Amino acid sequence: MITDWHTLNREPGLPALYMKAATRRKITGSTLPDSGLRCWVVVDPERLAAYRKVCGFADNSLLPPTYPHILAFALQMQLLTAKEFPFPLLGLIHLSNRIRVLRPLGGVNRVRASVQVQICNPMPRARHSIW
Repeated sequence: MITDWHTLNREPGLPALYMKAATRRKITGSTLPDSGLRCWVVVDPERLAAYRKVCGFADNSLLPPTYPHILAFALQMQLLTAKEFPFPLLGLIHLSNRIRVLRPLGGVNRVRASVQVQICNPMPRARHSIW
């Protein structure tokens, strides 16, 4: 599958996306879009500190392995609530997450996040990555 990447100038706003997700009820097709979203996302030190505290991660110079998922969340919401995505977000089943740390992320104040959907038989699967 070749992905048609769209680069956003800024992170999507979550309040409007939550409303979109809550009000969309119809299945509009059965084919997933071949598009993905990319965006630079700022690592806010205060939000990161709060996340570390709530989740019990050490206060060090490395991002917790789960934090890139948090950074990419608004992009995921944008992709899954787009008109081209054929399924309503509410009711989709989340089966699992897998995190593979290729190298620890440390000393970063922003990252480039990308998200896309793929078929994972027999259900669609959301995927994201951080550079």
